[in-house]
Amino acid sequence: MSAPLPAGARLWGASRFVPQDERVVRAFRPSLWFVCFHAGRWLAVCGVALAFGIAWARFGPGQHDLGGVVARIGAFGLVVYVAIGLLRWWSRLYVITEKRVVIVAGVLSQAAADLPLARVQHVIVSKSLIERVLGIGTVGIATAGSDGPAIRMLMVARAPAIVELLRSTGRDRRHEGIAVIGLAGGIGAGKSEVARAFASLGCVVVDSDAEARTALDRADVKDRLVEWWGSGVLGEDGRIDRGRVAHIVFGSSQERERLEALVHPIVRSSRCDLIAKARRAGARAAVIDAPLLFEAGVDAECDAVVWVEASRRTRLERVARTRNWDEAELERREKAQWPIERKRSMCRYEVLNESDGSVRDRVEAVLARVLADLDSGAIRSEASQPA
Repeated sequence: MSAPLPAGARLWGASRFVPQDERVVRAFRPSLWFVCFHAGRWLAVCGVALAFGIAWARFGPGQHDLGGVVARIGAFGLVVYVAIGLLRWWSRLYVITEKRVVIVAGVLSQAAADLPLARVQHVIVSKSLIERVLGIGTVGIATAGSDGPAIRMLMVARAPAIVELLRSTGRDRRHEGIAVIGLAGGIGAGKSEVARAFASLGCVVVDSDAEARTALDRADVKDRLVEWWGSGVLGEDGRIDRGRVAHIVFGSSQERERLEALVHPIVRSSRCDLIAKARRAGARAAVIDAPLLFEAGVDAECDAVVWVEASRRTRLERVARTRNWDEAELERREKAQWPIERKRSMCRYEVLNESDGSVRDRVEAVLARVLADLDSGAIRSEASQPA
């Protein structure tokens, strides 16, 4: 049986963002303290104006009436502040269904966030000084590998209980029985070699680069690229020349984003099909080898992300041998991606892939750790409450 939505959710129109065919586990609003502290800076300004005006009217030099005017402005500001806070509180809705988390907010304009429980990786409780005093907290919900919460439930009562509810509701729903592992690493780190090692250990590898090449061969995609950039993007065989496309998109972030908006949905659909096939085949895990795992947001589809580490010297030797790149070209390509240290810091696991021939053993050890952590729930939803 679904839990009821708070009063006014339907009147305000927030209920339309909640799927009607999903059971609502819990629906609530922020604590009423949200009304008082929804915009602390304005509260401070109005409070200071009121206090200053009262003090001036009673004890200040010169025209005491002017102090009364300032006090009335401050008091009026507080009334308006509370009225706006009530509207913001009334319009805000937090819903946990059996499959997703939905957050709706906004008075004049309305915004909604929808995060499937299958993508929840970390649940974090943070408390400001005021929240600690009042016994409330902010719940941040993040996806795998992300460096911050994707969505936040502001100023909720009994925040630890919300964390436990998210943990228990989302348990065992991730990809319906198969672990999905993402691979990330610097250019030339050897992600493909690590992916082959995973494949030899009973995993199904989803090669997003190969899926992207397949997408570029589609007639509708080819026609669109020729429309954008002219027939110069075609090779002698009449197919899309990936090198020419790469030259265009690496020289312009706008063109790269346009290409990604066209190709990524196609690749994502294919990836979902491959993961479903891997699950039906009883594979140990599905491993996503995507060139831009974080940049394209593919980490959100992963239960865990493994960083493939190799020294810059090794990576440069590899790209010089396999792609005929020099150091300047490697640097140019790296500048089009997120900084390496940023991506590395977002990965829980790491595999060293120098040219020493023992990468398979290291991959096997990491795979065992990932599966054990997933089975125990250690990386399904991590909750922390800073002191």
